[in-house]
Amino acid sequence: MKSKSLFAQLLIIFFGAGAAIVLSIYLSFHYLADKPYRKSFYRNIVTYTSLIADKVRFDPLARLKIESNSGIKIFSTPIAMRRILKKYHLKFARISPHVSITEPGADFFVKYDDGFDMFIIKVKDQNYHPEKIDAIIIALLIAALIILFTYYRVQKIFSPIKDIQKYTIQYGNGNFDEQIPVGSSGSQLDQLTDSINHMAQRIKSMLDAKRDLMLAIGHEIKTPLARLRLQTEMCDDANPNMVKNINEITKILDDLLEAERVVDHKNLNLEKIELIGFLKCYQGDKVSFKSNVNRLDASIDPVRLDLACKNVINNSLKYAEESSIDITLNSHEDNYELSFRDYGQGVSEDKKDKLTDAFYRPDEARTRDKGGVGLGLHLVKNVIKAHRGSLHFKNVEPGFLVTFTLPHQKIDSLPHSNKPE
Repeated sequence: MKSKSLFAQLLIIFFGAGAAIVLSIYLSFHYLADKPYRKSFYRNIVTYTSLIADKVRFDPLARLKIESNSGIKIFSTPIAMRRILKKYHLKFARISPHVSITEPGADFFVKYDDGFDMFIIKVKDQNYHPEKIDAIIIALLIAALIILFTYYRVQKIFSPIKDIQKYTIQYGNGNFDEQIPVGSSGSQLDQLTDSINHMAQRIKSMLDAKRDLMLAIGHEIKTPLARLRLQTEMCDDANPNMVKNINEITKILDDLLEAERVVDHKNLNLEKIELIGFLKCYQGDKVSFKSNVNRLDASIDPVRLDLACKNVINNSLKYAEESSIDITLNSHEDNYELSFRDYGQGVSEDKKDKLTDAFYRPDEARTRDKGGVGLGLHLVKNVIKAHRGSLHFKNVEPGFLVTFTLPHQKIDSLPHSNKPE
């Protein structure tokens, strides 16, 4: 793949745009203003000078009348003409067979020489202002078009950045299903895109390998654990705590395996769920439910979402000193929010971001003597993430608020279920 430097491309575009703007301004002024103006100006000078020559030739006194009425000065004697030429170092350009002129301006000179009569006219025009506004407008329009074209080219060069940003966010959320489209220009951004795709695939491969290894180890460990529990239960003098400890190890292992299984949307068993009926199953003495809608069909994995809801509810009942739990469902245009509020002590702000870390337990409101190993909210996070949703924590007065934000998804072709198994 041939490398194309991004810096070189930008340098070429900006220098090309600058040169094009300068050239457009020059051509606009030269061909649209200065050249037409000079053509008309020279034609008038030739006509006017020829009229003066005719009048002076037949009426010598006409020179004085012309000078007094027009504000010009006519030098017709050889001495006067030599003095003018020497004083001003005049350079004439021929504009007709008999008429030559210096550079037009507020002060300029015209020389007439037809072989019989010769004189120099000094013209002083304080109102000399050649009209170039049309050229300025056209030059500005052309410059604007060049700038727009330059913007389009630069935007096209950097267009892969939008895809890179979009897909890297997905990669950061653990979704490696799609790759970033790679252009065919061979630019540095195309090479960067290709490198990111390879990196994403390697990360996906490593994560899959880690997950497969953990699942394999988990299954291998569960078999001897089951045998050990069976043997312990059959012993007459077995300590009851031994069975309890084995069950706790099995529970930890089950939670770890489930957390690893549910890390991707494609691993869910989605069904069409009537969410109001689904959530009402959790109502009880300490749990209440309310919603801002009467019915809401949702595309979810009922077993996994049930597991997430029960983890949050049990966590709240355990660590909020058996306080009541309020479950609230609010449906919006693009998503719906499922909130769980307890009325306990809450969690300190510096520990909220760590609540979903595996095996993490805060050492204040949620203490070690409450039991558990810190996998509940880690599992909840993976379940909600697999549903392409987000998990939020917030301290409220009083209590603690856990919110699932889940997107509305297409559910027409899904099997129907009313409540968790």
